[in-house]
Amino acid sequence: MTTASPKLDIGTIYDQKGSHYLRVLRYPNGGLEGIIRQRNIEGHGGSKNRVVAAAEADASGEADSAPRRARTCIRRHIMGSACDRMLTLTYRENFSDRDLADQQVSALLRIIKRWHKGIGYLAVPEYQKRGAIHWHIALNTRVEATRVRKAWNKILEKSGLSGNINLQYFPSAAKQAAYLAKYVSKDMDDPNRGTRKRYKRNRGLVIPETVIRCEGINEGFAKFNEMAGEKWHGDYLENHGVYWMRAY
Repeated sequence: MTTASPKLDIGTIYDQKGSHYLRVLRYPNGGLEGIIRQRNIEGHGGSKNRVVAAAEADASGEADSAPRRARTCIRRHIMGSACDRMLTLTYRENFSDRDLADQQVSALLRIIKRWHKGIGYLAVPEYQKRGAIHWHIALNTRVEATRVRKAWNKILEKSGLSGNINLQYFPSAAKQAAYLAKYVSKDMDDPNRGTRKRYKRNRGLVIPETVIRCEGINEGFAKFNEMAGEKWHGDYLENHGVYWMRAY
């Protein structure tokens, strides 16, 4: 089943009375993310977005950074689109021209979008040890391997190249999100990346959210526990006075 997508928008914190907010993001598979924060956290030096981004980290425990913020966006996009398949695109040659590779993967994505209207996808590049580029693309609908392989090689032939594809099914979108997100840091170490985007995605995903007023952190935990049930086991991360929980 394809998930249609308007603009990526994980929502905002609304002006409600109370000392804290519990913000809950709801994913198509029933998973939840919860963020507890003080109402006046904007005044804690620096912008609100950087403070919240620092708290909504993955479990790496890194300081706030562009790669980690990108991983957070990747995780939410894959979870929100319910992507459960990964398409890997490779080159037979030791091909490392990133600009041309970007054009080629974009051409294939346009073809796939014509085949499957409203498809959800996210593409992350990776460099092999020999220097060759290959692509990992998360998809939320089934595609025909033979058809995609033929289209990929037709695109590569224009540049005198050839390649192959591989399709893999992930029963858990959360596992695929973690798998793809780790490649963002690898790409940051590439001196040839420059100002290129770390990933390509379909635009327009809206992740439903609920914002609940609560009088303190403990009440926020209690409300999240009530909503998540057995999916949440009490684990959380804390940073800059913001608490982040997930129940997948």
